[in-house]
Parts: sequence; structure tokens; C-alpha cells
Amino acid sequence: MLQSWSRQEILQILCAEMGKERKYTGLTKLKIIENLLKIVAEKKLQGQGTEKSPDPQYSPAVEHRASKRQRKTDHPNRLPISENNVVMNNIETDNSKINYCKNSACRAKLSREDVFCKRCSCCICYQYDDNKDPSLWLTCSSEPPYHGYACGMSCHLECALRNDKSGIAKVGMDGSFSCISCGKMNDLLG
Repeated sequence: MLQSWSRQEILQILCAEMGKERKYTGLTKLKIIENLLKIVAEKKLQGQGTEKSPDPQYSPAVEHRASKRQRKTDHPNRLPISENNVVMNNIETDNSKINYCKNSACRAKLSREDVFCKRCSCCICYQYDDNKDPSLWLTCSSEPPYHGYACGMSCHLECALRNDKSGIAKVGMDGSFSCISCGKMNDLLG
């Protein structure tokens, strides 16, 4: 008989029986009918005391309520982001520390020895930019005209201009800079 009713009518009765408003968007009409019959059977049992229901099919002991999925509190998908621009986020797990880069675009795992994220942060000031504009950064590379080993570190152009080790302000280093981290000569325009 309930199959001939509309889903909305069944939901109205179910909500009235439960005493609270719910939408049941993920349930089929058949599941909603089963829930309604289960709740009516439970109320009938409560009204009769400890007497058994005449139809054991709708007994709460026979059917198990579907439990809600538990939230993953032990393993969150996103790590908390602090408001300041400090590079590391420490999370303690089983007596060991795992450091993560605080840059939401990077989130690299860092070793305990790392003071800053070598992937996205400046090797001079240890800060990162949310959107790393390549025109504002210098990177140690093995591109021509200076071949050879490159550490791959990067720094803000502004930080390199202020730092004497970069050699940008020195006479005779026109169009090049010295990497602050490893000392390798690099092309400013490369």
C-alpha cells in the first residue's frame, strides 16, 4: 500500500513519526518505507512494554540501524594553516615529528634538519610567496652559460639584491649572480 504513495508523502509521515525534519536525499523510496515501518514497530514495542512484536520481520533486534560514518579525526585530509608566513607545520605522531611546508600550494614533507622548504621558499629570508612569480625569483640552475652542478635553491630577487654574497652589486658580474647556498655562478636572465 505504501508503494502507491509519493516519496514526499512518505517522508512527511516519517518526519512526523520521528519528531524531527530530515530530507533523506540519499535513500530510495523503498529504504524510506523500511525506515518508517521500523520506527512504527519500535514505537509499538515501547507502547506494549516488553511484549514481542507480532511480526518479527520489523523487530528492531532483527534489523540493525545503519550507523553513520565516523569522521577521520586521526588522519585529517587537510592540515591546519597558520596566519603567519612561517615555513613549517609540526605534527607529532608516535614520538616522531613530521614537518610539512605551510605553503598550501606546496605542502612538501620536510626533514627535521630543514629550516625552510627548499622547494618553494627563499634560501635567504626563508619565506615563500603564495603565487611564486618567476620574475621575482632567482634559481640556481645548470643552464647555459654556467654549466655544472646546481643546488636548485631559489631566492627572492629583492633578497639577493640586498645580500652581498649574491654578487649582483659587484662590478664585473654583469648579468649574473652567485647562488647564496652553494656559490655557483648563474645567469640573471636564465
